[in-house]
Amino acid sequence: MLQWKSNFNGLRVADTPFFSLGFRPFFWFGALCAALLVPVWLYHFVHGAPLSIEVMPTLYWHAHEMLFGFVVAIIAGFLLTAVPNWTGTKPVSGLPLLLLWLLWLLARLLPFGLPESWSLLWVVVDLAFIPALAWLIARPILETKNTRNLQFIPILAILMLCNLASHIADNALSGIHSGIMVVVLIMTVVGGRVIPFFTQRGQPGTSPQVIRWLEWAVLISTAASVLAVVLNGVLNSGMLIVTCAIVAATFHMLRWLCWKPWQVMATPLLWSLFLGYVWIPIGLLFLAFSQLWPSIAPSIGYHGLAVGAMGGLIIAMIARVSLGHTGRPLQPSGWMIAAFVCIQFAALIRVWFPAFGVYSAWMYTAVGLFWVVVFASFVAQYAGMLFRTRLP
Repeated sequence: MLQWKSNFNGLRVADTPFFSLGFRPFFWFGALCAALLVPVWLYHFVHGAPLSIEVMPTLYWHAHEMLFGFVVAIIAGFLLTAVPNWTGTKPVSGLPLLLLWLLWLLARLLPFGLPESWSLLWVVVDLAFIPALAWLIARPILETKNTRNLQFIPILAILMLCNLASHIADNALSGIHSGIMVVVLIMTVVGGRVIPFFTQRGQPGTSPQVIRWLEWAVLISTAASVLAVVLNGVLNSGMLIVTCAIVAATFHMLRWLCWKPWQVMATPLLWSLFLGYVWIPIGLLFLAFSQLWPSIAPSIGYHGLAVGAMGGLIIAMIARVSLGHTGRPLQPSGWMIAAFVCIQFAALIRVWFPAFGVYSAWMYTAVGLFWVVVFASFVAQYAGMLFRTRLP
């Protein structure tokens, strides 16, 4: 039903490998977005170079694009690939996938050179992407009555509302912070499914424990932390953030230990997932500490979640999923293993140095360089497999 065949500039779009599954365009262009935007931002932030962006203050634009541009692209690629597997339906491909990707791409390009008087055009295009994605994944879920995965629809709706808030000047930072926490909730759900599964499949003899009450405790406490951050933008509920974040961090750490990370240290595609996931409790703890001690800025916790958890889990996940879904052996190259290490250095520098009051141009530059190496490595290494047909 969703796999339409069409001609587009002389090409049979549905037969183009790049638009045969959602992970191909969204993983590759999402990683490209991550690799390009950070140097642009650093050039402005460190050297004071002007950017031709009038539709949003540049600080908010940087945060907005990393979250609602880069991270949401990866979420789209994952869900468009996973939902067909969960529901046993045909994937979104061809023209519908191309149009969805073009909508995302247009939202990334419009801020450059668009006059402030036309900012509403960018807002409309940018806000349209998540509902379009939700509609495309909701149809097969509803048609097959796959109720287990219905939770992604309201989560995406909340993420869209966070994006809307980020476009409103008085609520921009609150919307971005709330959006980060919603993505943490998505990582909590997805990580709980795939990390134990990948561990058992990728490392024979491992025995990650999945404890039912702990799974519920992790989900409920993380959802409560999301709510606390959302309410903080309205009610200044700092102590609620402290309570919820510490409780959630404790349950996340227990969950991580139950998965027995020490059993996977010989497998890069697994230890990279575990090192990415452990940044969720670390980031939540720093978020709680920022409400207790003024010397710790809230941005430290949010960057722990963004650089460490999102960056770490994303590079590990897209590397593994891309290999598996293109028929390649689950063996990352030396460059990708180096990328798994570099994302950890980026997170460590971005969190620990500011935690001790060290803010400097070299610190930001080092983080940016590590980040660019990580995602440029994926763009270069995986282009061949993502643009070509799956191996037999």
